[in-house]
Amino acid sequence: MTTPDLHEGKGLVLSSSEPGFRTSVGVVKATLIAASIATAAVTAPVLLMPSHAHAAASNAIQSLDSLDAAIRALGDASQLSAAASAGALSPEAERLVLQRELVRRAGFDGLTEYSDRSDAHKEFLTWFMGDLPALRYYITGGTVWTNSSKGPVSSDYITSLDILRRLREENHDDLERADADVHLRMMVAASLDVSGRSRLWTGGPGFVSDPLVRYRTLRIFRDDSRYRFKRDLFDNLPVETMRYVFENQITDAELPWLANYSLHRFSAYDAKSEDSRLNAYSYIWYTGDYSANNGYSNAAFYDDALFSGPVTEMKPTDGAGKPPRTWAGGWKEKYRLEYDDANFPNALGQ
Repeated sequence: MTTPDLHEGKGLVLSSSEPGFRTSVGVVKATLIAASIATAAVTAPVLLMPSHAHAAASNAIQSLDSLDAAIRALGDASQLSAAASAGALSPEAERLVLQRELVRRAGFDGLTEYSDRSDAHKEFLTWFMGDLPALRYYITGGTVWTNSSKGPVSSDYITSLDILRRLREENHDDLERADADVHLRMMVAASLDVSGRSRLWTGGPGFVSDPLVRYRTLRIFRDDSRYRFKRDLFDNLPVETMRYVFENQITDAELPWLANYSLHRFSAYDAKSEDSRLNAYSYIWYTGDYSANNGYSNAAFYDDALFSGPVTEMKPTDGAGKPPRTWAGGWKEKYRLEYDDANFPNALGQ
């Protein structure tokens, strides 16, 4: 029996304010747990590994055989599944089921070898295997994203877990704050999605986003009110939906640039201005002479002399029907490629 692929096709596109948002997420969680219980229950009992096998493994890691036996010992599969569907499964039982799913995805050998790399790796896995919210967010947050058409393999999960380890290690104080639960979901979302090569809708070979940089960037956006980040909406997102925010197809360096540029273009803080600021069509032009003139392939965008020298824009900054402006500082001035932001001090002059 296979468990649901919670991130295939990027499902569960619901706003936290929409009816059924929490219910849908709960159904996914219950479905996955029920499927794992059923799988463990029908797995034929086999002899467990000899005690000397994998002697260096962390005590937190159990084989699938051992976990299956522990789950079968909890009781009848149908009763456990019913309890999971009703949200009444005990923390101990839920932890076992989630641990089993992690071992199934990442592999017992892979997890054992990972734990044996260092004391830091062992400590992380011990924490992760025992921390019910972290396990729950990771497993019910969907499968690890990979560029392979065949989907993730065990080693992809090991890579993803190490990203989560590094995020926790470098931002440990975030997990001690009052909003620790939001930060934990953010770390899990970053570890599941920003772990491979990304690109825009066309072209290649793409770029590799650093999940630690992306996490810190989004945390800054969330914490600093001047960015007008939709914090109330974001904080209520489950990991499955929060991943959409992390997997935006834009380079790490362009995120703070776009935030600053959008605030400059639409500085007024009112409903009409915010609607325009958050509308992608405010920044791009699909029709008219611009589209007919080679679009983004237009040679003017790639002329070094126009980058910092005088240039006359093609799309009027002041709106349709207005005369195009001439920018003495070239494209660099028009698009504010140099900007001053204390949160991103390396942006000025880059």
